[in-house]
Amino acid sequence: MAEKKRNTINEKIYDFRRSAHLTQAQLADLLGIKHSTYSQMERYGTVSVEMLTRIAAVLGKNPSDFFAAEPTGMAQPEPVIANENDMDFIMTHNDRVVVKMYHFLPKEAKDKVMAFMNEQYHAARKQKKEK
Repeated sequence: MAEKKRNTINEKIYDFRRSAHLTQAQLADLLGIKHSTYSQMERYGTVSVEMLTRIAAVLGKNPSDFFAAEPTGMAQPEPVIANENDMDFIMTHNDRVVVKMYHFLPKEAKDKVMAFMNEQYHAARKQKKEK
């Protein structure tokens, strides 16, 4: 028997969330909404265009993937080149996920993340100079 295609918005949200290895609660946190609100959206497919766009961004998808019979795959934006003195790098998918997650944190959590990253960054630079 042929496998049933999952074509509704809520089924696609579910499938994309599961393929990202996220629970409903984790995705709700990343979106800055209550778990119960997210659960309702995934269960019934009642989601605004703005929220669907946010979900797509967090999951690394094109919003059109939620409407396509076959997903087009992850959004492939132009690489972001970051410069810091003599350091050049292209942001990876994981780098972009971290930035997206950071974006949805409350200010207090962002301050803690920045303090931790600053500490780790300077420790790594110091260790590199000692070598």
